[in-house]
Amino acid sequence: MGGKTLEAALSALRVHGRIIACGSISSYNDKEPKPGPTNLFNMITKRLIMRGMIVSDWMNLRYEFESEVGGLLRSGKLRNIETVANGIGEAVSSFIGLFHGRNLGKMVVKLA
Repeated sequence: MGGKTLEAALSALRVHGRIIACGSISSYNDKEPKPGPTNLFNMITKRLIMRGMIVSDWMNLRYEFESEVGGLLRSGKLRNIETVANGIGEAVSSFIGLFHGRNLGKMVVKLA
């Protein structure tokens, strides 16, 4: 999570707000950390909670999620955004692109 994004969230959150930190793959290999927010004191004054998560933390809810979200996707009430690369020849550059933030949503390599 970039400093400016977190800084904006810390300003906008209400007292006892919660932040979920997830999906930072584009910064895994950064040589230098991104600059942090200047307003971390809001974590204290607003009594905020910030928690990291990964999808495997919630595997016990998988089937319930697939049922509910699958219905929303089928009805068109929820849209899925993907970056699609065509052909196996694009697989390596697509994978590397994940670490540089070159995708929007899921990165998919479409085969034939």
